[in-house]
Amino acid sequence: MRCFILEDQAPARRILQNYITRLSGFEITGSAAMPSAASEMLENETIDILFLDLGLPQIDGFAFLERLEAPPVVIVTTAFADRAVDGFAHGVADYLVKPFAFDRFKQATDRALLAMRARQDDTIIAIPVDRGVREFISTKNIASLSADGDYVRITTTNNQLHTLGPLGKWETKLPSPPFVRTHRSHLVNIDFVESIGGGSVTTLGETLSIGSTYKSNLMRMLKIKTGPT
Repeated sequence: MRCFILEDQAPARRILQNYITRLSGFEITGSAAMPSAASEMLENETIDILFLDLGLPQIDGFAFLERLEAPPVVIVTTAFADRAVDGFAHGVADYLVKPFAFDRFKQATDRALLAMRARQDDTIIAIPVDRGVREFISTKNIASLSADGDYVRITTTNNQLHTLGPLGKWETKLPSPPFVRTHRSHLVNIDFVESIGGGSVTTLGETLSIGSTYKSNLMRMLKIKTGPT
C-alpha cells in the first residue's frame, strides 16, 4: 500500500513513519508539512492511503480533501476529537485522535484496506457505528435491519451493529432484491429467510414481524428467488 503523510508537525510525522514501517506491505511514498506541497505530490503519484492532519497551515484538512479530484482512502490524524462527525461526511476510513498507540493505528489501517476493497466491490458498504468509525460490511452478510429508536440494528452473520437511522435510508441504499421491507420496522435479506408463519419471518434464528401491507411483496420476492415449482 502506497502511503502519503500530510502533517505539519515533525514529531507527529516521525511517529506515523515509524508506525507505517512496522506494517507489512505498506510503504511511504511521500510526506509533506504544507498542503501546497502535498497537492503537487498527490497529483504526480499514485497514492492508496492518505494520512491527513486537520490543523494545517494554509488550509483546513477537510477543505484540502474537498479540493482533491480523486482522493485516496483517508485516515484522519488530528488533535481535534470534536470533528469526527465531519469525518463521516467526508467518507474517511477512520479518525485517529492524537496521541494514539500502534494498536489503534493498525486498526485504522485495517479499516482503510476494507475501504479500498469497498471501492472495488460494490457489495461492500460503509456503516457508521461510532464517532469517526465506520464498519465495512458486505451486503451478502447482512441478514436483517430493524428500527431501534433513533438507531438501526443491523444483524450480520458475525454480529450486530447499531447505526443512526432512519431505516428508510437503508431501504433506498440496499439492493432490492434481496432486501425486502417486511414491516415498518424491519428490512430483511430474503437470502437468509429460514421460515415464514404466524405473521412473522425468521432469519438467522431471529423472528421478525411481517406487516400486512408488506406480506404480498415479500411472498412475490421469495417466489422469484425460488423460481417456479
